[in-house]
Amino acid sequence: MKKIFILLIASMIILAIILQQWIGFDALMRVMLTINPLFVPIILAMPFLTLLVYSFRWKYILKSMDIDAKVSIVFRYSLIGAVFNYITPMMRFGGEPIKAYMLARTIRRHKRDVLSSLAMDSVITFLSLIWLVYFATLSLSMFNILDWFTLWAILTVVLLPLSVGGYIVYDKRALDYASRGIEKLISRIKPGLGRGLPADMRKFRENIKKSLKRKDLLAKSLAIGIAERLMEILTLYMIFLSLGVDIGLTGCAIVLGIGILAGGVPLLPGGLVVYESSTIFVLAILGVGLVPATSGILLWRFVSYWLVIIVGIIYSWFYGISFSLQKKRRQFFKFGSQSILS
Repeated sequence: MKKIFILLIASMIILAIILQQWIGFDALMRVMLTINPLFVPIILAMPFLTLLVYSFRWKYILKSMDIDAKVSIVFRYSLIGAVFNYITPMMRFGGEPIKAYMLARTIRRHKRDVLSSLAMDSVITFLSLIWLVYFATLSLSMFNILDWFTLWAILTVVLLPLSVGGYIVYDKRALDYASRGIEKLISRIKPGLGRGLPADMRKFRENIKKSLKRKDLLAKSLAIGIAERLMEILTLYMIFLSLGVDIGLTGCAIVLGIGILAGGVPLLPGGLVVYESSTIFVLAILGVGLVPATSGILLWRFVSYWLVIIVGIIYSWFYGISFSLQKKRRQFFKFGSQSILS
């Protein structure tokens, strides 16, 4: 965990140096101080309202696998999971196992069952994001920023993991082959560590099949996922509007679509530097000046990224949840018949 925080601080320093060299903090502060105060309470509340909406989505997915959990509990671990997602180099991969572990322990279900729900949640998230990514990349191709070959290469890379993962889950033999391979790989790290993984993966597949039968709940989850994206677009729109810059909802959708791609680059925590530079570049294409564009993106990142991290850490401390999870991490990666309840 110390290494992650060191990497996070290093990312902040790199970003600060770039901003000072390109623009200067004085120019940024002058623009930020022009923000309309009437927008501030709504802008600050929107990331947490979006997270609350997400909690209902995850609850529906859990329900599709016959797992009952209160929205308040789901929200708690969604917020804590978001913190870990944001401080690890690749978004959404740091906090998912941790929030699965914590929720499973709280509602007294096997971690494998909750992880199954997160796998389905990832599919729903992907489907709610892909239209935004398609729209953004297609728009950039119309600006002659991306040629068609690059566009299709990007979309292929985005779709490939989902296609491969879907086939492995669908085909029982492919799942057994993949799980045995992973078991051998893990065993090389520590003998016996991956024991029982194939059996766990078969149960995982059964949970996914059970969830797919509840098309009503999955349809609600997908609708909620799209609503989350619209809320994010609206938040970014309000931020720029509060600064006196009207780029329209369409422009905000393009910016967020590119930000999603940039945030998936596993270089620095939360896609820092890459996210900011790519979205500012897109705003420049849309005709927004460098200083207003940078100010708007920094405010967006503050409310959607830094504020969530700060509130999430305070929330975790309030509930007595430590961010030193070495012991819990060891328990989590004990595959096989061992339950987190033991």
